[in-house]
Amino acid sequence: MLSYRSAEPAFVGRVPRALRQLESPRRRVLFRFGALNVYSYPTALYTGLVAGVYAGYALSSGPERNRFAAAILILMGPALLGARLLYVAAHWQTYRLEPRRILRRSEGGMAMYGGLLLALPLSPPLLRVLGIGFGEFWDAATATMILGTVFTRIGCFLNGCCSGRRVPTPLLESIAAALLFLSFVALWPHFPFAGAALLYGLGCYGAIRFTLEFTRERTGRISFAQVVSASAVLVCAPLYLTLWAA
Repeated sequence: MLSYRSAEPAFVGRVPRALRQLESPRRRVLFRFGALNVYSYPTALYTGLVAGVYAGYALSSGPERNRFAAAILILMGPALLGARLLYVAAHWQTYRLEPRRILRRSEGGMAMYGGLLLALPLSPPLLRVLGIGFGEFWDAATATMILGTVFTRIGCFLNGCCSGRRVPTPLLESIAAALLFLSFVALWPHFPFAGAALLYGLGCYGAIRFTLEFTRERTGRISFAQVVSASAVLVCAPLYLTLWAA
């Protein structure tokens, strides 16, 4: 793994002091309903999924909307499984000692790239049956992923996971994802080809995630998440420009 000189990222000093001083309430149980515990992270995750599916549905055009909704709901299971498994793989030193925690729904821990890595290769046969273009579907599904991240990272903050060393990293990622979503919606009518929105969303998110990883625990090494994020940027940016120019 690549190493770097572990210094305070310059942008941390530009984060408003009120935000830097926020600490996670570590409220894993959001509230109790009788004997039922309602956990923060799953609540934020499922809220984000509902909001994200609606966003993708709204951006889809005409008769494809209902087919989009059907496809995204079918692919949701593999996507959630892939997101969890990639997170576990990245934190295997922890989970190998406590394997029961791997599928514990009350815990935080999802990696968006993992969901994409599993759902993306499974989607072509389904999309062919439903009569949806691959690029068109994943353009709209990118809105689902980005808006879902906005809510999910709030769940991370409440849960106390994914913390930063001087800043509330999950909240910063949530804010950054919200701004990315707004730019995504504003640019939606102007994306030049099918698949452009997917490449834009993944490339921008990769840059955000790579940068915010520096605010996490100081290790002096490039993290697994940064390697994946940098790879996303290095693939998406040149591919976008190449297809745009074609």
